Amino acid sequence: MSLGHVYLFLRNVKCFWLLWTMAYAPLRDRPLSKIILREDNMSYTFEILGVSPTLTFFNQQQELLQQQQPSGVEYLGNRKCTLDSFVASVEIISPYRGWDVDRVVNTVISFWMNNSDSIQYWKDRLQDAGSENLLVARVGDIKSLQAAFESLLGE
Repeated sequence: MSLGHVYLFLRNVKCFWLLWTMAYAPLRDRPLSKIILREDNMSYTFEILGVSPTLTFFNQQQELLQQQQPSGVEYLGNRKCTLDSFVASVEIISPYRGWDVDRVVNTVISFWMNNSDSIQYWKDRLQDAGSENLLVARVGDIKSLQAAFESLLGE
């Protein structure tokens, strides 16, 4: 696996989300946009979360893997802000998660088609951050993401 195309499987969104929102992506500093594709019983979502140093992203994912708590959410890190790089990532992880590859890919494509301002914003932030950083996105099934957020709120 190259640093230019990092994709790791996460087992727990709770710790990463808390660290991400506190340290890397304050809500006031980033455009919020996401796409949710709903078909049959499985709904998927994709959104860009922000820019992270490569080492920080890698270390956080290692910690989450060690917790061994399954979730239906994956985080993707790419050195390029391109549709092709994220589609390639979801094509690799979707079969391992038991996701419908075509539906997940369609979710990413829909995001790209409907959020050009957000994509340009993150492309600029990634370029500003330099070559030792990754653009981080989240893809997952809605039910798992909802459960993760509810656990954060203690519901």
